[in-house]
Amino acid sequence: VKVLRAGVADASILERFSAEGQLLAALRHPSIVHVLDAGKLADGRPWFAMEYVEGEPITRYCDARALG
Repeated sequence: VKVLRAGVADASILERFSAEGQLLAALRHPSIVHVLDAGKLADGRPWFAMEYVEGEPITRYCDARALG
C-alpha cells in the first residue's frame, strides 16, 4: 500500500501521485506489479494498493551494487 505522508498537501504532488497510480493501473507486464485498488483516506490523502512481490528492497539492491 502506498500512501502520501500526512502534511503533503501541495497540489502538484497530489496530482503526480494520482497520475502514478493511474499509470501503474494501466500497465500490463509480467515484470510490473498490478494495482489492486485505490482511494482516499478520511483525511483526503490518496492511496493505492499493489500486489505483493517477494524480494529484496530496491534500495538494498542498489546499495549492495553501488548503484545510483
